[in-house]
Order: sequence, then C-alpha cells, then structure tokens
Amino acid sequence: MSRSRHSPPGQGLGKFVWGPYSTSPFPPPESSFGSILTGVANRRRLDQRLRDEYDRAVRYGRPLTVAIADLDHFKQVNDRWTHATGDAVLKAIANLLVREVRHTDLVARYGGEEFVLVLLETGPEAASAACEKV
Repeated sequence: MSRSRHSPPGQGLGKFVWGPYSTSPFPPPESSFGSILTGVANRRRLDQRLRDEYDRAVRYGRPLTVAIADLDHFKQVNDRWTHATGDAVLKAIANLLVREVRHTDLVARYGGEEFVLVLLETGPEAASAACEKV
C-alpha cells in the first residue's frame, strides 16, 4: 500500500497508486484504447481502428478480414480455479494472439473472453491459414 497524496508521510489510507498523480482504492478504468488486463486494444480502439481500416479497404479495393476468437467454457476456468487464474489465461491468450499475427494487424479484447483479430491485406485463404495457426 502506498501513502495517499492527501495524507502525511506514514499515514497511508490503504489506497493503491495507479498512476503518478492518482490514488484510488480501485484499479484504473479501462484505458482509452487498451485493455488494462491483457495489454491489447480494447473495444473502443477496435471500433475506431476497424472503421478506419474498413474505409481504407473499400477505398483501395484491398482485402480485410475480421476474425473473432471465443474461449469455450471459460466460465469453468474462473469457477474451478479462481478469477486470478482466469485473468492469467486471458493474458496468455492475448500474448499468443499478438505473437502469432503480424505487427500491422490488430488484436483486441472484445468482451469477457472474446478477442477480435483485424487482419489487414488478408483475403479468405490467408485468413483461414492465420486462424488455423492460432
């Protein structure tokens, strides 16, 4: 625990420091464009980037693929092994997805256990191969 910026030294209030100037008893909200838990893009960033990439694909007649990955039976992980384990699984999946797609593609957390891949310049055959690889 850290000292609140409003209390004298040695008089911590049981708050955690999440940023250089903020104190709160709660974790920070989802950042503007990234998932705090997984480190990948969040839904807000996905919506913005997908609009931009769709417009670009239409304008230039280029392929664009959107794939959704849903973790089957994820609730059972949380129920059987705790939410901390579930969080670790989500982080591991996010890391796997980021490692397996190109750096120009986008990996985003769509919902609880759903991830979206935005695969730029990727037609159906290449998209199928990319998804099978993951």
